[in-house]
Amino acid sequence: MQNIDVFGSKEAVIIEEKSKVFLIFELVVILFLISLIYFIFFYKYSKLVEIKGMIKGENIIFVLEESNMQKLCNNKIILDDKLYSVEIISIEEPVYDNNMNLYYSVNTKINLGNKYLVDNNVVDLHIYLGKTTLAKEIFRRIKGVD
Repeated sequence: MQNIDVFGSKEAVIIEEKSKVFLIFELVVILFLISLIYFIFFYKYSKLVEIKGMIKGENIIFVLEESNMQKLCNNKIILDDKLYSVEIISIEEPVYDNNMNLYYSVNTKINLGNKYLVDNNVVDLHIYLGKTTLAKEIFRRIKGVD
């Protein structure tokens, strides 16, 4: 019988076969990585900022942080999965809290149905910031842009 020296023979290393379980594992890992990369770069979702508002007559008043004031510029708000256009009527003087964060009280007009037009009704609103991908958000966080 011949002894094959594995360390001295190049032919023995080339001929060596991998087990089927290892090949299947490699295939699953490669498919997972490809699908993860596809998801990160091509899946689009709506970027939203959550706020609460109070209804006064036909207007909605809500309090925004200074950083969220810039985000309201696109004039779109989501309420119960419906997109509404917003008309800003007035912005009150800024108010500081205990941590010296700046807040603004914003009075807006939104054409809502009678379902919501109850005085002092508190509603959950979302400021719509548009569609984005996970890759764009990761790169924005790395750059430090909020």
